[in-house]
Amino acid sequence: MTAIIKTFKAITPGLRNRVVVKDSDLYKGKPCKYLIRGEGRTGGRNTYGRITIRYRGGSMCHRKVLRKIESLGPYSRFQVIRLEYDPNRSAFLALCKNYNTHKYKYILAYENIKLGDHLGGFNLINERKISEGDSLVLNKIPIGTSLFNLELQQGKGGKLVKAAGTSCVLIKKNPTHSLIQLPSKKLKLIDNNCLATIGTVINKSHHLKVLGKAGINRILGKRPRVLGVAMNPRDHPHGGKTPISGGRGGKLKTKLGKLAKWTPKIKSHAP
Repeated sequence: MTAIIKTFKAITPGLRNRVVVKDSDLYKGKPCKYLIRGEGRTGGRNTYGRITIRYRGGSMCHRKVLRKIESLGPYSRFQVIRLEYDPNRSAFLALCKNYNTHKYKYILAYENIKLGDHLGGFNLINERKISEGDSLVLNKIPIGTSLFNLELQQGKGGKLVKAAGTSCVLIKKNPTHSLIQLPSKKLKLIDNNCLATIGTVINKSHHLKVLGKAGINRILGKRPRVLGVAMNPRDHPHGGKTPISGGRGGKLKTKLGKLAKWTPKIKSHAP
């Protein structure tokens, strides 16, 4: 795919500093009908109407249709039909067609993907060399391979390494588990029977995108964040703007009243 960085003239305040990443190969039509489903908007509230996730929702938020994302499976062969944009994630999707059943499936697209690529999820050792986009169990993948869309439990679907431009590395294996180095450099043991896709997630240029104005965040469903010192004492430990209530002059704390992570703890010198 050919990513194009597009900038705008500041004809309006909203276009000032706006940067968009465009891809010429993306499909311009609507998604596949039987691979989508609707999702209600919660606004960050639970069934009792109480806010459990702050700074979500708003009347300006656009409705988004969820695409059903799957792995290719261990014994299947597919061909890439088209590439599509997904409003719910930073990466792009690839619509693939099964050779035998002629059914369609959405997968996460990988770097260097091309229309017409042939992908396999079966045992490829005796068929051909392993290539990008193939889905295999960790037991069949060589050490040092870059992976994405990893399963945590067998058959539960990919849960790890799905953001644009990310990948992890298979470090070593034992008879039952594989050691994976995640993009955060954290090491994690995963069962050898879990599926993973070979390669790197597409859209490495995603971090270059600049929204340009606060209204774009509102359209994406993100409400403004408020400083703790601007709240009331009942809403945040920093509220009230007085040292007595834990505001300015007091120790920095989270909303739950715990010390902030980067705040040094004062050691007592009592015997």
